[in-house]
Amino acid sequence: MLKAADPAAKLTTAPDETIDGKPQSVIKLRSPFGVDVALYLDKKTKLLTRMAFTEGGGANTDDFGDYKDVGGIKFAHKRNSQAADGRSTKLDLKSVEIDPKYDQKMFDKPPAP
Repeated sequence: MLKAADPAAKLTTAPDETIDGKPQSVIKLRSPFGVDVALYLDKKTKLLTRMAFTEGGGANTDDFGDYKDVGGIKFAHKRNSQAADGRSTKLDLKSVEIDPKYDQKMFDKPPAP
């Protein structure tokens, strides 16, 4: 998505669509770098429900759902991805932490074997 700021990138609206019986607003980004992206926003919740993109001639889709409020921000806790080559991935988040506390030692270089 960083390439969306490129002056040669083109951002346009597309005709509305329906996903799982819910009306969606669609925004398309045409990148000069060979990646086209379509973002689907639920008209009622204004949350991202799908991101579809083409890369190298293949279509890929990420579907987002099970949004939960974490610290005042809604995070999708489910993502289902379908790749152009037929692979699919399901991601279910159990929790999301914003700015968690962690032990700095976890970044220490391990001892030599």
